[in-house]
Amino acid sequence: MRWILEEQYSELTGLDTNAIKELIESGAITLKLENSLRYIETSPEIIQKILDVKDALIETLKVKTSFLGEVVISLEELCDEGTNTIHTLEEQLKSSQQEVEFMRRKYKLMWDKTIEEYAKVE
Repeated sequence: MRWILEEQYSELTGLDTNAIKELIESGAITLKLENSLRYIETSPEIIQKILDVKDALIETLKVKTSFLGEVVISLEELCDEGTNTIHTLEEQLKSSQQEVEFMRRKYKLMWDKTIEEYAKVE
């Protein structure tokens, strides 16, 4: 076994100080204090295991990132479909409102004409 400075261990493994602290607290790695310096016990096997875990984590994050990208694209498509549906419904509502206004004027004219004819009869 050999001991390396915590900063070197961090550079070698790509782990930040919080992750290293968690590994120390869990007993996964051993810490030694000497002359106010923090040393971590290491071996080629330990370094390899950490690098393997790191690689697996990176792969998992890539998969999750890809999945989230697909989710975003899907949500954008749904949003576009919703926008198109809203536009279509707005157009249909406008057309229906115009039709109602036309019918209102038509029946008003018919009722006015009926009232005039009724007034003439009396």
